[in-house]
Amino acid sequence: MTAIELKNELHQMIDELHDEDVLACVHQLVRTFQMKNSDKDATLTHIASEKVLSKDWSSPIEDEVWQDL
Repeated sequence: MTAIELKNELHQMIDELHDEDVLACVHQLVRTFQMKNSDKDATLTHIASEKVLSKDWSSPIEDEVWQDL
């Protein structure tokens, strides 16, 4: 996949997101990589907050999806 294709797909995926917590997480992820690429001191450990992870991953739907693995 080319860079243009990746960007287009990312744009589409982001446009379809409506959860503000998830959008904030994606925003922080991109911002962190921008900072890292500009030689500023940044770590990736703060990207995914416990709040976002617990909201999206600790649900009956997720439990059902993963039950066979």
